[in-house]
Amino acid sequence: MCGRLNIIADPLAQLLMQAVGQRYAVTTKLNVAPTESVPVLRYEDGWSLTEMRWWLVPCWSDGPSTKFSMFNARSETLTKSRAYREPFTSRRCIIPVSGYYEWRSSAGQRQPMYFTPEDGSGFLLAG
Repeated sequence: MCGRLNIIADPLAQLLMQAVGQRYAVTTKLNVAPTESVPVLRYEDGWSLTEMRWWLVPCWSDGPSTKFSMFNARSETLTKSRAYREPFTSRRCIIPVSGYYEWRSSAGQRQPMYFTPEDGSGFLLAG
């Protein structure tokens, strides 16, 4: 599961935004960490592109708190999880990215591994 994101204006994202009638003027963001803002496309009375915090505030929380590590979810538990069930069924979004980082641990060292399509194009994450 991704731990950092890169967001670069990309032709795929441009086409998607154009298809839903949104202007896409994204500032390059490299090494975006959870809790930082990212551009997302969401549908609520029409499509809109907006900056949102990369984090889920659970329904039982009084507000944002990093004591809940809620920026990734496993697909196999989405519908079972109290925290993710309602957002998964009714509050979805699309996050255009150019790549993400995972960390590999070896001998007590953590090394970032970067994942992106071979052709360098962007892709979309489900949120």
